[in-house]
Amino acid sequence: MNSDKNPIKKKFLQKKDVKVVLVTGATSALGLEVIKNLLDAGHLVIAVSHKGDLSSVLSRNYIDRIHAALNGDLTKRKFISTLNYSFDVVVHLASLQLGESTSYKILKNNYLMTKRLVELSKRTGVESFIYASSVSVYGKIRDSEVSEQSKTKPRNPYSISKRFSEKIILRSSVKNVQILRFPAILGSNHQRNWIDNLIRKMMTDGKIEIHSPDSPFNNLVSVKDAGTFISKLVTSETILRSAFPIASTNPIKIRDLIEYIHHTLQSKSGIYIVPHNSRPFVIDDSFARNNVGYESNSVLGSLEDRLLEVLRRKK
Repeated sequence: MNSDKNPIKKKFLQKKDVKVVLVTGATSALGLEVIKNLLDAGHLVIAVSHKGDLSSVLSRNYIDRIHAALNGDLTKRKFISTLNYSFDVVVHLASLQLGESTSYKILKNNYLMTKRLVELSKRTGVESFIYASSVSVYGKIRDSEVSEQSKTKPRNPYSISKRFSEKIILRSSVKNVQILRFPAILGSNHQRNWIDNLIRKMMTDGKIEIHSPDSPFNNLVSVKDAGTFISKLVTSETILRSAFPIASTNPIKIRDLIEYIHHTLQSKSGIYIVPHNSRPFVIDDSFARNNVGYESNSVLGSLEDRLLEVLRRKK
């Protein structure tokens, strides 16, 4: 896009690499982290959320620097038509999760949000589309390792909607498409996942059941690492049209992960090994590391940050 034709950017032309960025899912933990990173880097941010007030979860220092904070329904063309900005980048983080609505509404809303944003991207000449997908698109995994080359076979409404959205974006005319298949994202105010559910149980000394205790595990990423990576992609000069998973470094055994959380929280939870028909796997994120400069903490490092946060809140 020619920045001279972008009215929002004219007064910022003296700054190098300034982007006009639309961020959806703004009030989520990941949305907040991305917004803070983008504002600190000097970008112009238009933040959209469907529920929640951004000013109630983001400090005044950041609120005052946001170009626009909007509430609206991204499935509605009427709301989309109000987004009269010359966007350079769309960062699409919004989605309905399992348990938040009916199966039909999860499928419909997640699909329509993405469809409307792709239409907006075409109309406004968006250069780059960054989408938060999920490793759940792989379905029931039978291999010991998952990578960008693994076959997808989504099995529930959420993962099906994610895969549909991936296909819509990849078929669009946007030049640069980067679809991040996230595992569990650790961070306050984020959707529940296996690790956070485990932490909650241990905080109340609940019964813990695990399977395949000696299998390696790296299927998590801290919200800080995820936010930093997405912000880096906003100005990346690498042109891709790809979908790929990311994770943490240094996989550890599930047994060691459980014991680390148990010890750190000083939990009295009983831990029981039970049989299960699912097969553990690790994530190979070398594509992201080699092609777009993805960096992350280790599994234990990401866990440590989350546990310290939990313990601070407990006090």
